[in-house]
Amino acid sequence: MRILSRQLTTILILFSATCVIADEIEITNGDRLSGEIVRHDVESVRLKTSYAGTLTIDWKDIEKITLNEPSIVLLKDGSTMEVESFNRVEDQFVLEPVGAESPVSMPVSKVNVVEPEAWELGQGHDFTGRVNIGIEDESGNSESNEIDLDFEMTNRWKKNSLRVFGDLEYDTTRGSTTTDKWSVMFAMDRNFKGKWYYAGSAMFKQDKFADLDLRTMIGPGIGYRFYDSKSLNLKLEFGPYYLKDNFISIPNESFWGAAWFLDYDSEPALDAETTDQTLKLKLGYKW
Repeated sequence: MRILSRQLTTILILFSATCVIADEIEITNGDRLSGEIVRHDVESVRLKTSYAGTLTIDWKDIEKITLNEPSIVLLKDGSTMEVESFNRVEDQFVLEPVGAESPVSMPVSKVNVVEPEAWELGQGHDFTGRVNIGIEDESGNSESNEIDLDFEMTNRWKKNSLRVFGDLEYDTTRGSTTTDKWSVMFAMDRNFKGKWYYAGSAMFKQDKFADLDLRTMIGPGIGYRFYDSKSLNLKLEFGPYYLKDNFISIPNESFWGAAWFLDYDSEPALDAETTDQTLKLKLGYKW
């Protein structure tokens, strides 16, 4: 009986501790969600739960947020503030700084992110990337071989971002090459005011069966990030670019021209039993 009592006491202590360490979000319909807030920007809040995975909740659906411990707020001007609680009322963030006697209100446009990652504070780098490769070997009547490769790598630190991405395709049929092309692009940008950023890009491409020995495109640009979060990214970039085409059998060409890029990717809201999915869309004169 004494052993059972001790076990029950231990369970209650653990349960109480779990309740204490949890952050809580009160939804506008009266529901309450508890878990660990892992990211919050001006568009949404990401809440990591043990019962439904990581949820992305729009600010318009949030009534109040209660934090278990103080969080850091990174402002657009690069300064930081430690707060005990925060909320959003229309176009204003209501922040309660640690040790302050009253809350502080400021426009949403002045807040970059609440609880930023280390690289956003200038502490280290954030590396992300992906590599997809496909190899197909068919024997028999067709005797075909295919090699497909595409990759993307991103390095972010404070206001800077460096991306490298490209693809390769090489196919043969009955020992003869039918496709032989590759491309790679380097893009770097730096935020200078709010969601605006400077950019510079360089692209190289080769396509033997399009008579293209090497295409080179390089130039500066200016862009605007409409959304920049784990769940949604959307940016538009434009600028003057120099393009030079070296052909295999025809005269080479070179000229200056205008270029624009639309880059979009998102992670749809998923339930606990659904695997991760990503939707990406890239438009513009890149290749």
